[in-house]
Amino acid sequence: MSLSIGTSGDAGDTVFECCVLSELPDGPHAMLVQQDYLTASGKQPEAFYNLMKNLVMAQPYIKEFRLEQPGDAIWWKGGGFRTMGMHQSSRTLLASHVDHLVKTTGMGANIKGKKKWLHVTPNAEAVGRIIINRTARYNNHSFPWDTILKHYNQRLLFVGLQHEHERFVSTFGQVEFRPCSDLLEVAELIAGSEMFIGNQSSANAIAEGLKHNSIQETFPALPDCIFIRPNAQHCYDGNCVLPDIAGSG
Repeated sequence: MSLSIGTSGDAGDTVFECCVLSELPDGPHAMLVQQDYLTASGKQPEAFYNLMKNLVMAQPYIKEFRLEQPGDAIWWKGGGFRTMGMHQSSRTLLASHVDHLVKTTGMGANIKGKKKWLHVTPNAEAVGRIIINRTARYNNHSFPWDTILKHYNQRLLFVGLQHEHERFVSTFGQVEFRPCSDLLEVAELIAGSEMFIGNQSSANAIAEGLKHNSIQETFPALPDCIFIRPNAQHCYDGNCVLPDIAGSG
């Protein structure tokens, strides 16, 4: 039976809820943006919907993505884990979602997020480039952004909001900015790139959903996005390996 879930939180929550839907049986399923809240980032539901809709609807296991309307029946409210105190730093954000799903519906105990769950067309513009992103939250001041800029230089391409780029430049130095209209565009750039580097943001969640080469600026106080896989590094102490990208060394 096709299911309908509600999403209410950050964009990263919605990306991980896509993972849940990708592993639930009897899809494709529906996802509704709940209208009785402001997201943690302060976006109104309509703006949040516009940011997410193209990425969500690109997924074969989702048949519908729209704003919640009066009378809609929502089988599982994905953001409920936060109000129930189930968000813990000792496990991944996905695991917190799944624990809540199991507790409230009895389904989903085998969901692990080990397989790629986001499917997009790679953007050829990003070939040979490294996509980077850094938001204002979840920063680690020991992360070697200065070294990364020196090492990769012109290969770097910043995605995110303009004020995030301006803050990054004022802190670490000049890097090219690529404005994006929504998160599908971000996902296509990451998919087409050689690697993603960034903090625990929606872009990082997208990189995880793509199982893309990545280096994460891990926030020591809340390391809830550590997914162990061979092509991902999670840097919390300032040490990481910078792979050779197109002759960078």
